[in-house]
Amino acid sequence: MWTFKQSHVAALRAAAEKFTAETGTKVNIQAVTPDDAFLTKVQAAARTNDLPDVLEVHANGDDLAFGGAGLLEDLSKDVDQKWLAQYLPQVLTDGTVTPDVYKASLTEGSKTQGVQLGQRFSVPLTVGTQGVVYMNKSRAAKAGVTRAPATWEEFIDALDKVTKAYPDNGGVTVGVKQPSTALEWLMQPMAFGMLGKQKFEALFGPDTAQGWSSPNGQKVLNTYNEVTPYWKVGAVLAQFTPLKSRSAESTGAQMSSMLKSYWAEQNK
Repeated sequence: MWTFKQSHVAALRAAAEKFTAETGTKVNIQAVTPDDAFLTKVQAAARTNDLPDVLEVHANGDDLAFGGAGLLEDLSKDVDQKWLAQYLPQVLTDGTVTPDVYKASLTEGSKTQGVQLGQRFSVPLTVGTQGVVYMNKSRAAKAGVTRAPATWEEFIDALDKVTKAYPDNGGVTVGVKQPSTALEWLMQPMAFGMLGKQKFEALFGPDTAQGWSSPNGQKVLNTYNEVTPYWKVGAVLAQFTPLKSRSAESTGAQMSSMLKSYWAEQNK
């Protein structure tokens, strides 16, 4: 089994040991990080017919793309109601080719071309939060930030105060060497929080009058642009996995922005 999360390895190995005790089948767990390296390894293994038996993938993304390419088995007949009863309502259909997913797969350039209505290519393993920001509370207080920001404007104001108080190591840290990180972890949650579900979805819709060039879209882009001056030095070159380790070990005063984009699952 391959996973793209180093932090999942210990739990997966424990589950594998239990599975081996029950079935006699040994399972090897391997972490491949960061995400782009994981995808590259999967693509290379697919070309040489050397894929593992099990992959941990991003729901409603890589699972559908890999399934459409014929790399994953259709699990729709195996995942019954008893199995689904274990999960939160928000993730019951994740990994499934719904009518909307199928329709999107038919568009030119879609990464999920080849999927068929009703197929399922993954089952939920973990459920993420919509957005979490970690802040060094004591150092933030010394900079004049004594409570969690309630709006994006307050968030930017807090960044400004912390950066001015600690010019050498203040600011925001998020590994944006992979561009999708900033989009999915920062800009999308920002847009959803500022605009609400309907207007957020309209940004990606066919009506250009409600897209990114609209007043709503420009509002989000301008607000996002106000965050970028506060990137910590090296943030734009940082990979996510090494960044997590540094943030966990650091006693510095940075705000570490871990804005994971699970808006779709949490707000259906």
